[in-house]
Amino acid sequence: MSVSVRVSHLVDPREMPYLQACIRESLRVNTPLTYVVPRVAMKDAGLVGANGRKVLIPEGSSIIINITCIHYKEEYWPNAHEFNPERFMGMSKGQETECDTTQWLPFGLGSRMCPARNFAMYEQRVLAAMLLNKWEWTISSDSPHVGGIKNGFSPVRAFTAQESLPQLHAPRPEIIKSDVTPIEAI
Repeated sequence: MSVSVRVSHLVDPREMPYLQACIRESLRVNTPLTYVVPRVAMKDAGLVGANGRKVLIPEGSSIIINITCIHYKEEYWPNAHEFNPERFMGMSKGQETECDTTQWLPFGLGSRMCPARNFAMYEQRVLAAMLLNKWEWTISSDSPHVGGIKNGFSPVRAFTAQESLPQLHAPRPEIIKSDVTPIEAI
């Protein structure tokens, strides 16, 4: 069995800046990690908190960075609860911008950053381009995403289990309803 896929135009992310921006925004809105791997303070350290107060971190304390809070901080991401890929686009010629690694952390940071992050970004780009090349996508009129993409992890879309039944896993609701038609069928 032979599979033929046209990927020659998919190799260079500079040829698909908007797709790359959509992937980056998706990772910001629905980050795969909630927290960075905890670190331990090797000696007493001082930080300035968000409110301007100085905070002492004693030696031996665990330090945990909440990535979700950073990804939704209005100071870094205006209208943070909106899906807006344009925030990752440059100001000229539709080129993508570099990501500030102190504000966009879907793969963690530092020495424990995901070693496969570049492969993951490439894989997402190739898969999305292949799906977009093969299928025509439309949003159903009864989809909750009509009028804009809704964050799957927002309180309105939270997954809940029935309280009366002990369950290990909550039933997964259909998050995205779409009508998919092969391009060849159009």
